[in-house]
Amino acid sequence: MVSRNNYIMYCARRNGLTRNFVYEPMIKLPASRSLVERLLTAEGIASVELQAPYLEKLDRVCHRVSLGQDLRPFPPVARARMLYYRLWERKKDRYQSGGNFRLSQAVDAWLREDQGPIANCLGLTLLYDAVCQGFYLPVGGLYLPMAFDHGPHVCSLLTLPQQAMHIEHMVAEGFDYQGHRERDDATPWTEDQLVAEVYTALGNESMDNGNASVAEGHYRRAMELDPHHLTARLNLGSLLAAQGQTQRAEALFAEAALA
Repeated sequence: MVSRNNYIMYCARRNGLTRNFVYEPMIKLPASRSLVERLLTAEGIASVELQAPYLEKLDRVCHRVSLGQDLRPFPPVARARMLYYRLWERKKDRYQSGGNFRLSQAVDAWLREDQGPIANCLGLTLLYDAVCQGFYLPVGGLYLPMAFDHGPHVCSLLTLPQQAMHIEHMVAEGFDYQGHRERDDATPWTEDQLVAEVYTALGNESMDNGNASVAEGHYRRAMELDPHHLTARLNLGSLLAAQGQTQRAEALFAEAALA
């Protein structure tokens, strides 16, 4: 995989810069593969060569929203707010029901000069989280089984030692959004769970395209990352039931009932 530090230095040198742009993060993130790399891999963009163009595009997004500034001196909340408004100020109609959920598609849509939509709630969340990760901010997801009368919903969650802030991408003023605060069914999602949601969406897409075997693989990968992912388990159960694998389907529904 392309390491983030090596990629930063590659971009800097490509632009004739010799300064060392490799920083120690202000907030130590878990020692894991980059969220961006994991999301691209889920999409089937797995090799260093294939990922490099998308990392370069994301670097362009980060450069634009930072205005070329060094954002490290800003406190985390100020940094996250700045990125939120700069990311969405030129994309007022960014949400699209049933739209893109892939990070790669969301990046491409953001870089277009038109004012058209970018993605669904998952795609918007992944784009914001990916940008925030580039600026060492500890963001994850917040899942709600129903929101805005659109069904299951995900937005960003900024988690700091003394506070957690909801960041909603479907509304104009969604930074530190208060509309989900009283919801007792709002569930914080880890990076694994966000990636699992992408695999579930890929499974649903494969089913819509009539490719049940590929869909099964995506659902199983989602369940490996998030054993309690209800949608992946139920959809896999439905798939197996349609294939006449009744016992396996019943076992999955029983497990879902206990989750």
